[in-house]
Amino acid sequence: MNQDLSINFGAAYMTVEEYAKHSGMKVKTIKDYVLKGYLPVRKKTSPANDQSF
Repeated sequence: MNQDLSINFGAAYMTVEEYAKHSGMKVKTIKDYVLKGYLPVRKKTSPANDQSF
C-alpha cells in the first residue's frame, strides 16, 4: 500500500545541502530523487528577476 508522506522543515525552499542536513539523507540520494521526480525542485531566481517585489 502506498501512502503520501509530508515532511515540514519550516522553510519554503532550501538548498540540496540544507535538505541533506535537516533530513539526514545523503546529497547524492537527494539529487537522485530529484532526477527521478520524487522530490520537487524550484530553480533559484535572483531578486532582480523576481517580479513579486
